[in-house]
Amino acid sequence: MTGSITFQTDPDVTFVAGLARWIDPPPAPAAPAEEGAEAPAPAPTAFEKECVALEEGLEFQKLYATLRAALAKRLASADAEDAELESAYAIFVQLMAQWEVVGEKVEELADELADPLREGRPELRRSLLLSLYALVQQHGLKELRFPMLLRLIKLCTRTKLLGSLFGGGDALNASVERWAREWELNDEQRKQLWGLILDAGADDARATYECALKYAALHEGSELKAAPEVRGRLVQALLVTIRSAELVRPAPPRPGLPPPCPAATPRPTRRRSSSRSSSATSLRG
Repeated sequence: MTGSITFQTDPDVTFVAGLARWIDPPPAPAAPAEEGAEAPAPAPTAFEKECVALEEGLEFQKLYATLRAALAKRLASADAEDAELESAYAIFVQLMAQWEVVGEKVEELADELADPLREGRPELRRSLLLSLYALVQQHGLKELRFPMLLRLIKLCTRTKLLGSLFGGGDALNASVERWAREWELNDEQRKQLWGLILDAGADDARATYECALKYAALHEGSELKAAPEVRGRLVQALLVTIRSAELVRPAPPRPGLPPPCPAATPRPTRRRSSSRSSSATSLRG
């Protein structure tokens, strides 16, 4: 089982043992001496023995930390395929649920996957973080779904994957409206959410403009003056709007209404001739 995350049918190989064996594969056993003889089972490594001992001793906190650290190293290395890593993390997440540590440990694992200092495998990190977000929903951990969503949006914004996950423009704004309504988010949470969407810098100028209106409406006038981060976001949204020909060009006339009248041109004032003036003077004389 050194080449993939496929488990044997041997009932003695638990999920913990199989996952540990994939993380730290044992050396291949020697070929059997006689032709046709069954190859001996690989000897477990020290890492596998440690994990099995922690499981047998019900030391799930230590077991979680041990496997999490080892998986992080495999994630940062280049010697494993994305599909294998995704399967390994899926097993690890299910073990977390079995050990009843999801509510306590899921944010720690999410922070590790969304860490901006960690580079590489952006699509895999997005998929893993999305699975944790779904796990929180499945376990009814309502207090964690909003912070998990913020982590997911930040990661997708930084890796340019936001549109591929949530859609862009109007679709993304509609999702924010739905989250705010269904989750009954307070004003502070709405500010954080709309602010992150503005930071994402959608290509749709109209959607950005509408997002900016939603974001600005959540702030008092004095708050806009005192918060440079808020002003910066709104200025960026304004620049996107100004650059958009769709938003700044004049609106077409409504059907049934006459076109606007052209501006009246003033007539030039004619000056009286000097001969007429001299004639009037002679008559008065």
